[in-house]
Amino acid sequence: MISMKTGSIITTAVLLTALWSCGSDKTTDGNDGNTVDSTSIKDSLANNDEVQQNDETGYLLPSPLQIAYIFKKSGLKFVAGTAWDVKKQGDYSTSYSQSLALGVYSSDLAYCVLNKEKQDAINYMDAVKALSDKLGMSTVFDSETLLKRFQTNIGNEDSIMFILSEIQSKSDEFFSSNERQMSAAIVFSGAWVESMYIASHVLPKTKDSKLATQLADQMGILENLIKELTRHQSKDSNIPGLLTNLNSIHEIIAAIPGVKEMMESDKPSEVKIEASEQQLKDLAKKLEEVRTSIVKG
Repeated sequence: MISMKTGSIITTAVLLTALWSCGSDKTTDGNDGNTVDSTSIKDSLANNDEVQQNDETGYLLPSPLQIAYIFKKSGLKFVAGTAWDVKKQGDYSTSYSQSLALGVYSSDLAYCVLNKEKQDAINYMDAVKALSDKLGMSTVFDSETLLKRFQTNIGNEDSIMFILSEIQSKSDEFFSSNERQMSAAIVFSGAWVESMYIASHVLPKTKDSKLATQLADQMGILENLIKELTRHQSKDSNIPGLLTNLNSIHEIIAAIPGVKEMMESDKPSEVKIEASEQQLKDLAKKLEEVRTSIVKG
């Protein structure tokens, strides 16, 4: 969980996580010879630590792949039909709806990659590229070689993650160089809601499941996202409505016994979260409502 007691930065992690650790168990991307460390990839995905910098207005937001990996460790399985319909990617005509859809499809891509759904992963990658191009992010996919490498290595999880780290890096560079932090926050909103929606509808909604704790762990991220969007709400008339939806999710999670204590604790992992089955069902329903409002365009 991201601590709220110290300042951190928004790294505009809008597509997938950058993987930078060094270690053992290496494999190679056959198309360009890049070495990939499979052990450090897992460690990087599992690491959700805070990044310290002096920027008082920014917040750290993890990538869709990082969030998906956290839920994957809790038993998140692939259920056909849960991800948003990839054929709908052409339905979004405004930059706001395209930004949200880019986030949604980025999370769906991560969901498919981690569950080794090869053809679906290719389809969602195509959707991510198409929406990125519409948003003026063609530099992220400035070479057909990148997509060919993705398709060629689709059966090699470590190589795929290495390729996706390139997309992450280029995306961060785009949003930073173009000073489009507002767009980055909107994209991440779509990604976060989609990730939470998938988790809430696939993981068991029982009192003894890990779902309550995993969703509660997202509170720091959600609060950071809300703060970032609040900074930009006067710039886009759509943002206040998005904030209302995110705050409604926050309200439900905050009411779960143990969440407040977890947010205030120096040892949050030791705090027990005790959500009732009804609370989990209510949260799943709210996430579905917010997700529906996002994907309808």
